[in-house]
Amino acid sequence: MHRLYHRDADDLLSKAQTKRLIERTIASIEGELRCKVDFDQMRLQDRPISIDVIVPYKTTGKTIASPIDVRAEITKELLEEFAVFGEMRPLQLKVVCTDSTTSADLTSLGPEFFYSGSSQVPLTEDYAPFFSNVSAFGRLDTATHESLARWFRKHDLVDFGSAVMADEDAVFIRAIYHPVQRFAYFLFKPTYKDLQDDLEEHLRSDLAQHLADRSLVVSARNEKSTLADRAVAGRVEQGVNEFTGEAMVAKRGGIAGALLQNPFMGDILSSVEYVAHKNQDRIDKYGYWGLIVFVWIPFMASGVLVGAMLGLVARMPFERVLAACMIGGTAASLTWAYTARGIIEFMERYHAEAIIPVILLIAVAFTWLKIRDNRIRRREELFRDSMAFFSGVSD
Repeated sequence: MHRLYHRDADDLLSKAQTKRLIERTIASIEGELRCKVDFDQMRLQDRPISIDVIVPYKTTGKTIASPIDVRAEITKELLEEFAVFGEMRPLQLKVVCTDSTTSADLTSLGPEFFYSGSSQVPLTEDYAPFFSNVSAFGRLDTATHESLARWFRKHDLVDFGSAVMADEDAVFIRAIYHPVQRFAYFLFKPTYKDLQDDLEEHLRSDLAQHLADRSLVVSARNEKSTLADRAVAGRVEQGVNEFTGEAMVAKRGGIAGALLQNPFMGDILSSVEYVAHKNQDRIDKYGYWGLIVFVWIPFMASGVLVGAMLGLVARMPFERVLAACMIGGTAASLTWAYTARGIIEFMERYHAEAIIPVILLIAVAFTWLKIRDNRIRRREELFRDSMAFFSGVSD
């Protein structure tokens, strides 16, 4: 956990650097998505417990990605960059299409892909090249749909909406599929990326004579896939009750990454980190000796685990955190041991040994309730502040 949470000050991204990283990442996939991001209107909220981003964009004549596709692809790329830079805070992203219409709703070749500016062509113009192009596009459209039908049958999939669009430079194909087999959620193994690559290879082979020098752009996704599936997130947190939203954490390898990506352990560690952030001002004020006292005090929401996290969050050197946890932990162990001994002797004196299991159960229940309360308060704060940040922005 030290390697995951503790980084030197030079390795930490400032708010300005985080913003530049996000802008650079989005700019790098803007061309692939065939949309135009309005970076002047893009907004960022950098918090200790999350990074919230609003991305407004406009579609172009070549856009085949829906807002859901745009959000999934941007989230995926950002999480990959966060993993490289060791950024483990949850990401909450909202994309806003500022257009009134989008070409992603088309299901076949639209007239704008055949010919542009035809109303300005003189009546004496030779229309043979125009109709030749229309015929070529028509053959491409037919061949593409036939090829898609064969691909759906090959993988035993149902077509839930395919779009085929083209111009003089590229052919754009979007496929939304759904597995036919029963219990597909458990049994259907191929990922959307595997099938998307396979579809692209299949179409390149079938449409070789129609593509000529044009590039092929393919988008494929499972109709039942979630944003988290497509973004390849390490862990996902969902809003509850009136606090809605979806926060995703970058995927990390190793034991620490496996712990954080496990829903149960991830919740506990995130709650511990939340408590550490809440108490950071005390450690900033009292430093090393304050951390020892924090670890030593025998109350819930303190202790070695929270103290270690708190020291790392406060940028304290690892050796001092280790020493403070050892000293405070030893003092806490002695305090608890003598306290328990006194309680047991008192109960034996009054023949109340039967109450000991009840006291243990109460202690366990109180600990569980405290962890649960911290988890609920963290999740409410995580999504409440994000909802306030996103409010007033139309989808």
